[in-house]
Amino acid sequence: MKDKIKRIPKKVEATFAENLKIIMKERSLTFEELSKITNIPRSSLNDYTLCEVAISLDTAKRIADSLEVNFGWMIGEREGRVKKIAR
Repeated sequence: MKDKIKRIPKKVEATFAENLKIIMKERSLTFEELSKITNIPRSSLNDYTLCEVAISLDTAKRIADSLEVNFGWMIGEREGRVKKIAR
């Protein structure tokens, strides 16, 4: 049996998309630049910001990690945006 891909719940996708757009605007990142940082196709990143396709949990976490922001903040569960680095 094939493993089911875990997806972000639909109600959270819009929050993730909005926060991704905020980070991109603040950092003056284009989809092309974000694609290079995340190794995710530019067209997929654009689709995620428009909520046109479902995003997997792993992909959402990869985007947050690549941008060094807290995943909980990206999906609206936490206020702290900056990712804490373990020492």
